[in-house]
Amino acid sequence: LTGEQPYFVDPAQMPNTVMNCAAGQCAIWHRIQGPNATIAGGRLAGLLALNYARRLLGADRAKAVLCGSAEEYSNERAWLEWHTRGAEEHPGLLGEGAGMLLLEPAEDVDDAHVLAEVLAVESGVFGDGGLPEVLDACLRRAMDRAGVDPSQVWVASPCSAGDSLGEQERAVLTGMFGAGALEPLANTALFGEASAASVSLQIASVLALAERRTDVAGRVAVITAVERDGGAGCALLRLR
Repeated sequence: LTGEQPYFVDPAQMPNTVMNCAAGQCAIWHRIQGPNATIAGGRLAGLLALNYARRLLGADRAKAVLCGSAEEYSNERAWLEWHTRGAEEHPGLLGEGAGMLLLEPAEDVDDAHVLAEVLAVESGVFGDGGLPEVLDACLRRAMDRAGVDPSQVWVASPCSAGDSLGEQERAVLTGMFGAGALEPLANTALFGEASAASVSLQIASVLALAERRTDVAGRVAVITAVERDGGAGCALLRLR
């Protein structure tokens, strides 16, 4: 199919090749109306989707947003991971999964049904060797914006990347919040390389654990992700 410009090609003629196909089919199946978008971002996909959802709510484009991310294990993905992995990267076990969150404005919900409040989402771009500085800056911007001190952080959840970037990510979190902040969710490493699903699985793990802990209400959870193409980001959640 050809056209004078890419956007002149009718997507209705090739619906299953459009990136938003899966989200569109889900919306039709469940009769969900309103803005519908798909964001690609590797391990940062969940953070980018979360920030996009906050913008939709802030602009009054929606009263509630279903926000999440997904990753599939497939032969094609395994082939791509194998051929794009750098010589210094450790081969990791690929995983898959999906997670969805319901976001609503604070003034429209009953506090009894709220699991956490999204305080801030930040992202940045790093070059060779620049991950620690960029991730550190993202975390500090998020904490400054939310008025959060490191001492208020109960848990920090890295994306469990099995490469050198993952090691640097964990080192930054340890240096800022202490090794104890990484211990409650150490088992998230069992997800494997969940790629785009990572952040949604991390947030779900935090909420599931916090729901069984009465001593963490009011404290903060930190979610981070790093991607080999130079992306880094974080989200701060205040637990209820």
